[in-house]
Amino acid sequence: MPDSITHRTFSFPTIDGHTLFAQEWKLEGAEPSSSRKPIIGIVHGMGEHSGRYPPVANYFIRHGFHVVSYDHRGHGKSGGKMPPFQTLKNDIQCLCNFANRNDHAPLILYGQSFGAALVLKFLADSSPTNIADNNIVCAIASSPLLVPTIDPPRWKIFVGERLLPFFPNLRLPHGVKAHDLTHDPQVVNQFQLDPLVSPTVSIALGHSMLASGRELLESFAPPPIPLLLMHGSEDRITSANATKQLAAKLVENCSLKIWDGLYHELHFEQNSAEVLDYVRSFIFNCARFSPTNV
Repeated sequence: MPDSITHRTFSFPTIDGHTLFAQEWKLEGAEPSSSRKPIIGIVHGMGEHSGRYPPVANYFIRHGFHVVSYDHRGHGKSGGKMPPFQTLKNDIQCLCNFANRNDHAPLILYGQSFGAALVLKFLADSSPTNIADNNIVCAIASSPLLVPTIDPPRWKIFVGERLLPFFPNLRLPHGVKAHDLTHDPQVVNQFQLDPLVSPTVSIALGHSMLASGRELLESFAPPPIPLLLMHGSEDRITSANATKQLAAKLVENCSLKIWDGLYHELHFEQNSAEVLDYVRSFIFNCARFSPTNV
């Protein structure tokens, strides 16, 4: 009888003394050596939460990986305020610490949208030595938020800039529409009914993430590990053209995959298995794993 997937929830302590809600998925009854299985660390997008990712986790577990994720501050079950981009970027270290506690297992960072931008910023701010010490072997940036497909309304930018010094934690609607996420109507319906999905973003986070996206596009250097940039050609939320521009600058250690006709959440599209197969092949090829040794 095949092993079944087990799931647990726990807490991530951050480097500045906060606590984040976290989740782990792995195979029940796995051998003790499985603690060295490569870990997929999922960094979710803005307004969503790690609880949307069991289908992604289940896929990777069935192919020999260990999966862990967490809810950003101000998101899902972590609660609290939504701090600036830089603070949330620093929280990715929690994934590194988890991998280090699991026999220094190889870590693959998998970021979605806003989470993909956080992964890129984490790599940009980390020295090659720090990346090696944390055993980060490769990274996937899916639909990274470098530039929105459509510029935010001028009134929202104006209001945000004026209120930022006085009310940084005030939340405004982010405007993401569920039907722009995926062609899969079931996923769209689940998103619309999900009580943990937030329709708003703090002024501090909104302002800083747009600024950080532009900064990444202008100055992100080739990382010391293999990087996969993915985007749907019909993404109405984050710009596929911006991802192409970034890839054109990153010849070394960078691969680009544009999925024709797909929307924003590639791993929740109707051909999600094809997308995840592509990601798995990238990991095996670039991180020098094989299906027989993970």
